[in-house]
Amino acid sequence: MSTLAQRSPFRTVHTSRVEIRCFGGFRLRVHGRPIDYAGIRPRTRTALRLLAMRTGHPVHRETLLDALWPDTDAVPATHNLHVTLSSLRKFLDTATGESCQLQRSGDAYQLVLPTGGYCDVATFGAAIDTAHDARLAGDFDTLTVALRTALDVYHGDLLPEDGPEEWVVGTRESLRRRAATAAVDLARSAVLRDDHDEAVSAAHQCTEIDRYCDAGWRLLIDACTRVGDLAAAGQARQRYAEILATLG
Repeated sequence: MSTLAQRSPFRTVHTSRVEIRCFGGFRLRVHGRPIDYAGIRPRTRTALRLLAMRTGHPVHRETLLDALWPDTDAVPATHNLHVTLSSLRKFLDTATGESCQLQRSGDAYQLVLPTGGYCDVATFGAAIDTAHDARLAGDFDTLTVALRTALDVYHGDLLPEDGPEEWVVGTRESLRRRAATAAVDLARSAVLRDDHDEAVSAAHQCTEIDRYCDAGWRLLIDACTRVGDLAAAGQARQRYAEILATLG
């Protein structure tokens, strides 16, 4: 096994004690059991999702205040934040048996999972970072595994239920771009390995993630042609032309 593969930080096992998923919609599971959080207040739910998408990383108090009470004066907003986070701590203690903690460090708050915990956004980021390191090291086996891992956990846009909220839009778009790029990279790697079925799959996933990605469409058309599926290649070519037409 390569050195990079040995030290790879991402987890591919999805049966962790505590699981947080934010791609394609928020889900919290404990020992495989889904946790219903509909009973807590709306702003507490929003705070949980905001902290969850940054699991393992500190979120400054001002970020939370801007997201939850953008039009409220500082003093009452800060009071509201303390009440909300206290409620969130109680919810997490009850739901996870105190294994998932909301920690404070100075003016920042951080959601910390227990050992063996799983967060899809964190796993995605670690896989992308590992892919970058593997590419620089010329370790193409690890590169392929890392790209597959990233695409395996990317199950759709980040927290779609939060719509165009400012606190999520930028991160959502950044992760979408990174996922589309990972799909292009995996498709290109598959072509070089003469694995045209994987090239088709990865290129198709790219066009599902970002329908305006030129590289994804070109790779899909090429890969379908290489496997002899001329009908699929023709359909992809037509869809690509329709998308280009909408751009003027």
